[in-house]
Amino acid sequence: MYRQTRWEDRVTEYEDRYRETSNPDGTFTHTEVPGEIIQEGTPQNQTNFNNMENGIQDATMAAQILAWANFHQQRHNDEHEASVDAEIKGELHEITLTNTQRYPFNSSVDSPRTVAMIQTRRNLFYSVEAEVLESDGQVGEIIVSDKALNGFKIAYTGSGSSVTLAVRIKGGMT
Repeated sequence: MYRQTRWEDRVTEYEDRYRETSNPDGTFTHTEVPGEIIQEGTPQNQTNFNNMENGIQDATMAAQILAWANFHQQRHNDEHEASVDAEIKGELHEITLTNTQRYPFNSSVDSPRTVAMIQTRRNLFYSVEAEVLESDGQVGEIIVSDKALNGFKIAYTGSGSSVTLAVRIKGGMT
């Protein structure tokens, strides 16, 4: 734990007062003449300065750890938000299915279209809701099969040559 140093100024009766002595080599020596020392002041030494350096280093490391934790928490929140979106709002796909055979046959049933989901699910308890946007003839029944964590197959049983669907996938994320 960082122990704060309470710094105090040195207060003397005379500020910046020195006695000058001539040296034999032509230089001068200045000796402080402070008068009465009113307040000693905090020593400027290795112990006090290293205490500051250690406190700065500890604070910097703590800030880096908090930044790292915040980054990972935000990533977790983004993943959770995407999971909630997939769970509640779902994914929306627009899919066009085609039938190349004539009534009463339907190639869509024989070769269903594979739909890859944007977000891989954690389980198969998801729903697939389809709404017909456009069709060229009878749609019949919409069949969803071969559900997997990353996709499913979809087909229609009607005699129309094409059907465009709005397909919403919900759930499978918890």
